[in-house]
Amino acid sequence: MAGADAYRFKFVESDSPDAEGGLLGAGFIVVTQDETEVQTIAHDFGMSISEIDPEQWLTVVDANGDGLPDFLVPNRRSDGDASVVGSLYQFDEAAGKFVLVETLSNIGLIDVINPGCLTITQEAADARLVRHEHCYSPQAGRWIRQLSLPGLMEEGERSALDWPEERQACAGPTPSLSECRRLRLTTDRTLHTALVEQKQAQRPALARERGRAYAQRYAVNLDASHRSWLQYRDNRCLAYVREQGFQAPLFQSANEACRFRLAQWQMQQYRVQ
Repeated sequence: MAGADAYRFKFVESDSPDAEGGLLGAGFIVVTQDETEVQTIAHDFGMSISEIDPEQWLTVVDANGDGLPDFLVPNRRSDGDASVVGSLYQFDEAAGKFVLVETLSNIGLIDVINPGCLTITQEAADARLVRHEHCYSPQAGRWIRQLSLPGLMEEGERSALDWPEERQACAGPTPSLSECRRLRLTTDRTLHTALVEQKQAQRPALARERGRAYAQRYAVNLDASHRSWLQYRDNRCLAYVREQGFQAPLFQSANEACRFRLAQWQMQQYRVQ
């Protein structure tokens, strides 16, 4: 990192590196500041030297959004197409050291979306690549796995930095309860308006092609489908939040953020239809 008091990193092989199969093997990540060694981290590269870029073997990034340096470092190559399997070291300001985030490390390819959120891409048992999103909750003091929703991740909807200001109230896994709840209720009303507009747009054409009775049944079924979806969404979010094991003060805020996120996804579906 730039600056006089920057942290600098280098990899030093151990006295007896495991060079079997041409792999770099075990060693240490040495962290220095002002030419003073401040930390030595044991690390094992299951990769050959030729696979490691000497200029980019370690990536410094603010992963959890606290404004402090964290870093990503590769462990090994995966067997499939998911490429590098990496580890995340997060800076602990109280201890003044980098700490391995075990729940996110040595799983797959780590890609920081924006400060506070990242994705992990790994190969599933059926050789498919699966990607999971995790966001850091300062209130809970840990990383939270997010719901995987088709379309949202590809279009960057999960990136808080891409959201308009009025949507920031529900950014993150455990936002402010009252502000996020107001935004979620507003989004639900907008979602209902989109449903009404869809019915009004479809009914005349359906009445001409299939008859008025068919058009009326279509409208009734659409309303019932929306009510069922709302019930499904609320139940799914309750199950998701319970799985995370949040403390009571954070339970409702996480639930509102989940419901808002699913409402955004459903809005996309109505617009496509």
